Amino acid sequence: MKNTSSPDTLQHFMVTWGIGTEFGGMTTMCLYRAEIFRRLSGITVPVLTFDPLATYDETRERLFRTGLLHPDTPVLNLYEYYRSLSFANMDPLTVPHELDATVPDDVTVSDANDTSGHLFSSALMSGDGTRTYRRRYFRTDGSIFAQDETPTAGEQKQQRLISLFNHAGQIVKQYSSAHTWYGGWLDMLVAARPSVFIVDSGTASRFMAKYHSPYAIKTAVYHSNHVASAGDPYRGELAGGRKHIAEKPHEWDGIVFLTEQQRQDFIARFGETQNLFTVSNPRSRLAEPPDPAKRQRNRGVMLCRLTAVKNIPMAIKVIELVRKTVPDILLDIYGDGPLREVLQLLIERRGLDRNVALRGYAANAVNELETSTFSLLTSKFEGQPLSVMESQARGCPPVAVDVRYGPQDLIQDENNGFLVPAGDVEAAADRVIELCRSPDRAAEMSRSAWESSQRFDDQAVLDAWRSTINVMWDQRGDQSPTMRFDLERIDIEVEAGLSVYGTVRRAGDAGSGEAIPSTVELQAMPRTKGRPMGKPMQILHRNPAGTRLKGTFDQADLDEIATGDDQQIEFFVIATRGKRRSVTRIPFGNSADVAYPYPTILLNMSLKSIP
Repeated sequence: MKNTSSPDTLQHFMVTWGIGTEFGGMTTMCLYRAEIFRRLSGITVPVLTFDPLATYDETRERLFRTGLLHPDTPVLNLYEYYRSLSFANMDPLTVPHELDATVPDDVTVSDANDTSGHLFSSALMSGDGTRTYRRRYFRTDGSIFAQDETPTAGEQKQQRLISLFNHAGQIVKQYSSAHTWYGGWLDMLVAARPSVFIVDSGTASRFMAKYHSPYAIKTAVYHSNHVASAGDPYRGELAGGRKHIAEKPHEWDGIVFLTEQQRQDFIARFGETQNLFTVSNPRSRLAEPPDPAKRQRNRGVMLCRLTAVKNIPMAIKVIELVRKTVPDILLDIYGDGPLREVLQLLIERRGLDRNVALRGYAANAVNELETSTFSLLTSKFEGQPLSVMESQARGCPPVAVDVRYGPQDLIQDENNGFLVPAGDVEAAADRVIELCRSPDRAAEMSRSAWESSQRFDDQAVLDAWRSTINVMWDQRGDQSPTMRFDLERIDIEVEAGLSVYGTVRRAGDAGSGEAIPSTVELQAMPRTKGRPMGKPMQILHRNPAGTRLKGTFDQADLDEIATGDDQQIEFFVIATRGKRRSVTRIPFGNSADVAYPYPTILLNMSLKSIP
């Protein structure tokens, strides 16, 4: 489809589930991204929320007061929006749908008021509070504007019915699911104008994946690891919050990763579709690097929540080791969290009261990086460590463990910071000592750190988003078909390797038309560890039934892949076209298709699939 709009002429929306009293980096970045679009491009970008709260007037005031939200940037909430509507221009439904279900007698009522004391919602809940049967929502004049019912009808599957009411209490619209209601609101906001939705929240991405409009494109942002508990990026269980994005990439015009390393890991596992992009989070930087003379020698800073994933006990061990060489070493840790008491006890037990200080939360803690010699990152995993970006933006060389994801993308080792192996206390301590004992080296790296931060300053990140949105808009008409790979045979040649033959075609009947994938790769995956190896498959023939291909790994490839003891290899065919992806594990056979060995003309063994 021809591009008829530029990124600056599109309506922009930032999408998150909600903005609570306390929130982390994901929500901060959602708000800050809206601000750089407003400040640098003059685009007003509403932030959309969907949580059923009546306190968003307080939320806005708090965000204005703390500088996280500009008064010109709207924060729109689904319930607040519908609460303001009278639906006077909509005719009542003649025969509204009713759920055939009875709410149990054993229920409790839970009411919620808005900040002015008006009733906002009233819920019927199970006696133990674990189940909501019906929740009604009210305008400030006391009239009902929405009702959300989820009762159980006997042994039948749970149902849901959402009804909207006019001021007279008549039903004017009904929805059978939450995502269709949300979609109706999005359509009202789009109003048939070219639009883009940038979705930050994993919760919001679940219903946004189902939203489709001929006028809009949408992109999901991976703010964290796509693998649960930062496991093996090629075999680990997918993180639940955004698992659906990895499994169905074709539902999105764009999937944005914060680091190129994560994007490449994703591609190595799932194949490369046209909708995968890398756009860093933005971080404001100082106009000039701080004067090295103003930095306090032998002082470091950590900015992090006091949680297990930040691995602060490692940082304490690092300082304990550094103290043997630099007795007056000091590490100030800014942030709060559930492990504060445990960490304070650890500091005291190791006699580090004068060397490690838990400073708690401070709104201006980032400014401390301007007067420190180094920063420290010891996390077990990251999405993109904002503390490293903030450190570089203020000319403070970071010492960071090389974990997925972020440090490797941000730090050029020994230039704008130091990278050390994950968990290596001695290596981290050596780097801290080097910065403390070599002022000239620290000053040189300070300058390099500040200079390198330009690539994620506000303008650079805005430009990256504009480019990405432009590509997504150009590609929005992609209608690539669902594909499948049908195995024909496997040849195993003595000391020569393995070849796989088969056909990629449209999913469905074999004769449903030719499928021409953009790329088809034969992938060899070591079963227990190591990065997979992929090789393009050779096209042998195209016809209306599909595209016949051959993929080969020679013996040297197989020897390289099968490292370690008793290492087994699994084989996959990954076909991609546009936003579509097909991943097929090469089988030996099944009840319908059995693989029989037979000799080739060169007396090598072949496994042929025979129905």
